[in-house]
Amino acid sequence: MNGVIGMTELVLDTDLTPEQRENLDMVRGSAESLLHLINEVLDYSKIESGKLTLETIEFQLEDALFQALGPLAIQAHLKGLELVWNIASGLPPRLIGDPGRLRQVLVNLLGNAIKFTKSGEVGLQVSLEAKDSHSVQLHFKVHDTGMGIAIDKQAKIFEAFAQADGSITREFGGTGLGLSISSRLVQLFRGKIWVESNPGEGSTFHFTAPFGLGVEEPEPLPPFALAGLRVLIADDNAINREMLQQTLVGWQAKVTVASDGAAAVEEFEHARKNGATYQLVILDDHMPGLQGFAAAERIRALAGSEETKLILLTSHGLRGDAARCRSIGIEGYLRKPIKRGALRLGLTDVMGVGAAAPVERKLVTRHTIQEGRQRRILLAEDNLVNQRLAVKLLEKHGHSVRVAANGREAVDSLDLETFDLVLMDMQMPVLSGLEAAALIREKEKTTGQHIRIVALTANAMRGDRERCLAAGMDGYLSKPIRVEELLAVL
Repeated sequence: MNGVIGMTELVLDTDLTPEQRENLDMVRGSAESLLHLINEVLDYSKIESGKLTLETIEFQLEDALFQALGPLAIQAHLKGLELVWNIASGLPPRLIGDPGRLRQVLVNLLGNAIKFTKSGEVGLQVSLEAKDSHSVQLHFKVHDTGMGIAIDKQAKIFEAFAQADGSITREFGGTGLGLSISSRLVQLFRGKIWVESNPGEGSTFHFTAPFGLGVEEPEPLPPFALAGLRVLIADDNAINREMLQQTLVGWQAKVTVASDGAAAVEEFEHARKNGATYQLVILDDHMPGLQGFAAAERIRALAGSEETKLILLTSHGLRGDAARCRSIGIEGYLRKPIKRGALRLGLTDVMGVGAAAPVERKLVTRHTIQEGRQRRILLAEDNLVNQRLAVKLLEKHGHSVRVAANGREAVDSLDLETFDLVLMDMQMPVLSGLEAAALIREKEKTTGQHIRIVALTANAMRGDRERCLAAGMDGYLSKPIRVEELLAVL
């Protein structure tokens, strides 16, 4: 499945005829459906046999949420839906629990919401329900503006192989296992799950889960002075506006919000006439009436020679957008949903543009944020298809890769060359990934060095993550390799 899905993605990223692209999209969709079916049946069988256990590791809450939301953003965009998220301020950034199973519940709930919603929005909200000196209880809400669920069907949907209506399977597909698995996982969390819904009014799925508190680390502030920076935010979605406003106010900026592009232009003009020009304007790309590009063009004309920076947020990227940004004078073009860390880096780069009065302004995107962060990577993988796929994905994003065909070659390569990271397959000849990692860690006891090792393995193998961490690995990446997950790990 890693080879089928990965290689299909690579071919889809080349020049194709419309017919070829359509056929390959069908291949990819079929492979994704088959993989989803395999994973659900395996998970359900493990739950039924009592073999599914939860991990207890420290993780970043925002990273876990973003890894669930990121891949679903494309699905939402293709249906014309707004995918929004909001994390209540004051939540502990690092938790102790099972981030993989948390993501699984969120992906099931969000994926269902997108599937059964034809217009409007799908959103995730996370809030604090209880806290003591050692743990927190979080409340997750996934809401949609979809078809809703009849009250007499709401209990049934959490049963295995059951859906609210038999016609749903014919229209939307699916096994009817997702909600059952989610319900059982929430029970393992020692939390509760329930739904509030009425036909035609959308649904809100709730679940609670307790987590231990991780080691608190102070959030790094951007290396430029945000204190007192006048920022104007325009977004027609209230949740998105609130999220951005909370974040920037937390960074000590002075924030004003507008509900659409026309209101943003009017507010910018009013402020400028009163001698209080905004230094940064953040615009949503898709708004009713005056959309992001048009609003940016008018604001740039009003600003004249004044140093006002413009950032456009989009849920999708279209060919030609970068050139359009440059022609208008937009300094940043960032993809939603966006993590606080990525936003912080984007703001850093945008506010640094123009410091030395360059002739041509640099457009800051999610790709340029990664510039200067290229890695030298050792890939330990014996399967030729997986080797080729991983190398192409990594080199495409500017990283240099050396391949080791087994665990022994990986250990020997580290004696000869310096790498930033090792991607280590678990099952290899001569030395397995676990054996190679243990040997590397043993050697490091005499050198005082520590190279990051990330395991590559099938997520169907029970206990893989525990064995990886016990062998001294720093991270874990399941196959099939997903581009977004791979880049997030890097």
